[in-house]
Amino acid sequence: MANIIESVKEGYNEFKEQFKLNMQFYKRLSSEGQNPFVMYIGCSDSRVIPEKMLNLSEGDVFVVRNVANIIPPKGSKDTSVAAALEFAVQTLNIEQIIVCGHTDCGGITSLAMGVDEQKFSSIIDWVEYARPVLEEVSEDKDDRIGRLIRKNVLLQKQNLLTYPFIRERYEQGSLEIHSWLYDLDKGDIRAYHYSTGRWEPI
Repeated sequence: MANIIESVKEGYNEFKEQFKLNMQFYKRLSSEGQNPFVMYIGCSDSRVIPEKMLNLSEGDVFVVRNVANIIPPKGSKDTSVAAALEFAVQTLNIEQIIVCGHTDCGGITSLAMGVDEQKFSSIIDWVEYARPVLEEVSEDKDDRIGRLIRKNVLLQKQNLLTYPFIRERYEQGSLEIHSWLYDLDKGDIRAYHYSTGRWEPI
């Protein structure tokens, strides 16, 4: 356990060296405030790091991550994501939102397969927001979990549009919403094209 923390500390020390080498860049970030050009809503999975996956730097992306990249709809009791949306869209004036799921998502798998209610009561409560996808994918479908994961990404766009300040800008054309899926095995990202109903490489 101690060796793990020492490794984390070593990583921090390496960052500090890079910070010193790029002092002007970080001072500018500090003095000018943040001005990200995209909001990324993705899963907490440790294998999917948006800044690395998209080769983005500090200040480029406003990130929200949670189990199964879920966006509770307007009026839900969970308001953490809603607060981030309000800040990103209404204060930072972000014009691009990416909702990105990934293959082998444990959150959606737990929704489909079930988990121990005593050990994982909070997970059960959280993934309930994705339950509508179960009604769209029958149990006898091939690659059922994969289909559920993809459906869940699309559901989150619907949930985004339950927020009036997002729907208004989306309908005006001043805000774009992108539905993406990251493949852990291949390192590929596919985007869903609503006009064709197909997932295509970005």
